[in-house]
Amino acid sequence: MSTSSIVLGIILAFVESWRMALVQIGLLPFMILVGYFENEMMTDTGKVESGLGGAIVHENVTNIRTVRAMNIMEDNLKRFKKKIEASGVSSKKMLYKALIASTGTSLVFLILACQFYVGAIFIRDHNLSFVKMMRALFCLFFASYAIGMGTQLIGDMSLSKIAAAKIYSFLDAKPDQVETTGDKI
Repeated sequence: MSTSSIVLGIILAFVESWRMALVQIGLLPFMILVGYFENEMMTDTGKVESGLGGAIVHENVTNIRTVRAMNIMEDNLKRFKKKIEASGVSSKKMLYKALIASTGTSLVFLILACQFYVGAIFIRDHNLSFVKMMRALFCLFFASYAIGMGTQLIGDMSLSKIAAAKIYSFLDAKPDQVETTGDKI
């Protein structure tokens, strides 16, 4: 489904405005690079650090009325800080990861702004209609969405390879010889 969505989005974008499609495809490597760095950061962080204080945060958010009514927010903050400090995650590491995430998001919006700017130039100088520009943009947004949906599971590929190796080793294992006497096993 993702492949067909990507191909269809690109073809429709070229039909609507081949100039806009070329600009967007030219900017695609930057989007892929941003996605790669964000994905690497999230796979490193998500599995290890989400369990650190996640339960405490979840408990506070789902029971916020009780937490506020009983005035135990400060106690929960202390519990959260102890969990984070016990994990050994430094504030420098958190700052680094926040900078990567914010830079990635900023670059995505910068690329979108560039696409709209080039589209405005094409409208002014090359008789491209606003509707065709928007159709071309959204066709490639559709293709980008399909790429994004396909890459969500890339972080789990290493785990799936390990699981597949374990399954194959289990299937390839020879059963122990069990001696049987007569009809009894």
